[in-house]
Amino acid sequence: MGDSPYGIIVSPRLRTVTDGAVIRFSITGGTLFMDSQGAHRTYSSIRWFYFHDRDKTWLGTDRIRRPVDSFKSEVSVDFSGLLLGEWTVGAQVRDIDKKEFFPSVKIWVEQASTILASELAAAQKEGLPDLHATMVMTARYKKALQLVAAKNPPSAKQKAQHDATIAHLDKSAQKLADLHAETPGWAAYKLNAVHIEKTTQTKSRLRVLLARKPGSACTWKLIDWTNPLDRTKTGIYERTANTDYEAIDSLLAAWDSGNRYPDGHLKAVKPDQFFRPEHRDWQVATNGSSFWDSVASFFEWIAMGAAVVAGVVTLIAPVPGSRVVSAMIWVSIFSSSTAAVINIAQRKDEGFSNWREDALDGLTIIGNIFAGAGMWARGATVIAKDTSGKIVRYSLIGQVGTDGVQGVLLAEQHVKQYDAIMRNPDLSPKERTDKLLELFRSAAIAGTMTAISMKGTAEDLSNLRKPGLKGETPASRLEKLKDPGAEVDMTGTPKATGDSTKKGGHTTRTQDDHPTPKREDPTHVPPPKGKPKAKTKFPSPPAANSRGMRDLDDKVFGAKAKATGQYVFVRDGNADGVKFIGKSGVDPQGKPFKYEGKPMEMKAKTATEGPYKGVVCFDPTHARTHNTLAKLPGHPELTVDQLLGGKSVKDLMADPNSEFRKRYDYFKKKKIEDSGFKVMDNDHYVVVHAQTNARYHGDYDLHGVYTKDGKFVADTSAMREQINKEMDAKLIQHGAHDEWPDRQNPNVAGENAGPQPPVTVYMPDGSKVWIGGTGSKEKDRVLFKKFFEENGLQWRYADWEALPGNKINTDQ
Repeated sequence: MGDSPYGIIVSPRLRTVTDGAVIRFSITGGTLFMDSQGAHRTYSSIRWFYFHDRDKTWLGTDRIRRPVDSFKSEVSVDFSGLLLGEWTVGAQVRDIDKKEFFPSVKIWVEQASTILASELAAAQKEGLPDLHATMVMTARYKKALQLVAAKNPPSAKQKAQHDATIAHLDKSAQKLADLHAETPGWAAYKLNAVHIEKTTQTKSRLRVLLARKPGSACTWKLIDWTNPLDRTKTGIYERTANTDYEAIDSLLAAWDSGNRYPDGHLKAVKPDQFFRPEHRDWQVATNGSSFWDSVASFFEWIAMGAAVVAGVVTLIAPVPGSRVVSAMIWVSIFSSSTAAVINIAQRKDEGFSNWREDALDGLTIIGNIFAGAGMWARGATVIAKDTSGKIVRYSLIGQVGTDGVQGVLLAEQHVKQYDAIMRNPDLSPKERTDKLLELFRSAAIAGTMTAISMKGTAEDLSNLRKPGLKGETPASRLEKLKDPGAEVDMTGTPKATGDSTKKGGHTTRTQDDHPTPKREDPTHVPPPKGKPKAKTKFPSPPAANSRGMRDLDDKVFGAKAKATGQYVFVRDGNADGVKFIGKSGVDPQGKPFKYEGKPMEMKAKTATEGPYKGVVCFDPTHARTHNTLAKLPGHPELTVDQLLGGKSVKDLMADPNSEFRKRYDYFKKKKIEDSGFKVMDNDHYVVVHAQTNARYHGDYDLHGVYTKDGKFVADTSAMREQINKEMDAKLIQHGAHDEWPDRQNPNVAGENAGPQPPVTVYMPDGSKVWIGGTGSKEKDRVLFKKFFEENGLQWRYADWEALPGNKINTDQ
């Protein structure tokens, strides 16, 4: 039968499922042809089947099962009541020549207990949620928003939403407090419990507390606080028995009958203080799916404060050691924000994270920044070594008192973003708070934020007012730490006096003789032995204008990549659009308009021909329109020749039953008009905003952003916002291509599936290279993947490559 040109897409993309899972399978690939009815197809017939691998036999026996509607291109298989083990799901497909192919995938049906056990282990390692800590976090997050609002009040438009957020947090904190009050002084034990919903296979970690009443009687309570905002979604159970383990078993039985979790399985691990290892596992089936609209509706409360709990893998390294020089810099003692920050570093070192404490740490910092008269402020620049020994310039954000300094040091490359957040008058209190939390989290992960807390001893304080050889006291030098124009160098040798290196500023040098801790990177994999392959020499990119970019913006991208130490991939754009950036005009009806960057919801393309080259048009005569319609998602893929069928566009548009006209009308309605735009048929089919009359030139499309050590940056929102501000235009309209969940699914992404060179790569060292220019998308993709391999960057297209015809061979 040979290699199959067909493949199978599995949704959700699972290879191991439990009893009751319903999984969708769809056929992809094949050569497009027109059947006798005039319909475009990639196969002449199809029939789906599935069987257990222990029953392998020739197709057609009674051991072969057929899903409902097995003759369609997409089917669903219900794995309820089937044997455990490996199942084969496949399709018998005939192409236009009646040649048979049998594409298939393997699905392993596993016991729910096995899948839930791994989820329980992960939950235990990462740290179980704590009722008291969550109650405190919720109240402190509310307080942080109030502090921010006191300094930067919400606008009239934002006030209603701000008040609603405060009320929501207040109610949440009160409900959590009510639950916490159920067990005053009781010994508390967190119950590690997880749930898996049967049909969708959604796994959720629950929030459950076991508490024992003080005294001799074995009285216990179980509190399920997974969603505390609705009493019907919160369980409180109390039982008394002769022994602790009997009371706990009785509680679990009550929870089993009283919970309203969706149809699926619930598994928990009993406390090891009261049960032997062989008796600790507990598992029941749940059947509350009819009670809830969806799994998401039940767990919606957990999304509260998502920005607060986002920093689950956060590293803030402690400041390098330092000594007192002329009684000005003291040996650090840690308290308040500093202690909180160091806790994050300790947890990271131990290989796990804890969302509760990380969130509280961030709130401590924000609370100090906005805490009234004693709030932290921008201070001097501090030059210090990071954990790898590299010299870094930080800005002090903190409080300088008469006897010490407390705050955080933020690396210079993040300070502009910090200032922008603090000064932006359009941000609501919640937006400002969440952006600061995200900034601190990102800086901490990058190792470019550190804590500082220094306080003098009694002897130090007695020397504060004693002048040195030149009459300057340590107190006066300490005061200079408040000056944003001053510098403190912690990398050099001590000097008796300061030396000015900056007009209007002051540089103080201190001795750093504390060894910088060296951290082992568990993700580092040594290079393979043997002679390494020679690296590909990638060319410098052509002029910015030819890549659809202004020279100024090209420099902004390069500076940002260097400042963040990251690889920034930007797709080439339409060179004809550059001349329209920032311009305006008047349309044939006399209406004024402005040119803007193409927004994310705009699916039409910028024109490469006609009088509006570089502007978004939907001209039926344009080649880009033909390509779009030929590969229209949700429709059989055609070649342009098949789409046109040898007829003129004029004739096709005049025939409402032609495939071309049907696709054109569909795209115009669904992708343009329904998104708030319209096509100006009387003005060369230019696409404008239906309300503002704006016209659109090409935007800048990020392909992806990666750290210097090759890790994928999953959220580029902060970077995009910074770059747009520096360009003084919203030219990056959406997330990177590599962030897009459907980038590997041709049924959704259409012609945009897979990697999309040519691209310019802005390197961490400030240089740039170009990947493209071969004249072939396939060859460009080979170079693109080679760059990833040679620079150790995470590859995000393995699933796309697994589809027929998509394999990128970099060995050629």
